[in-house]
Order: sequence, then structure tokens, then C-alpha cells
Amino acid sequence: MDKYKTKMTISKWFSFINLEKLSGKSQKAIQSFDAYVKKLTFDRALKLFLFAINDETNS
Repeated sequence: MDKYKTKMTISKWFSFINLEKLSGKSQKAIQSFDAYVKKLTFDRALKLFLFAINDETNS
């Protein structure tokens, strides 16, 4: 799978996830995750996990 098809797939999957509709506890956990890291935000971590699933990457 080429990189453009992968980007489109991940963007499409991520578009279905509405982080604003999560519970208050979940939103607070996301905010605390973002507070301790500078470059790896929750959104980026989620996209990384989606890429690993799409690419079938071993852990």
C-alpha cells in the first residue's frame, strides 16, 4: 500500500472519531496525556496506532 492510500485511510478512520462526544472522564484523561508530552499528543498517538493496525505492524 502506498503512502497516499495509507494517509487517506487513516484520515478517513480518524474523521469518524469525535473526541468532543467522549465522557468528561475520558476528555480529562486525554488532556492529562497531552499535558505531559510535547510532540506526541493524543491525536498523534491515536493516528500512530491506526497506522500500525492498517500496516499490520508487530509490536
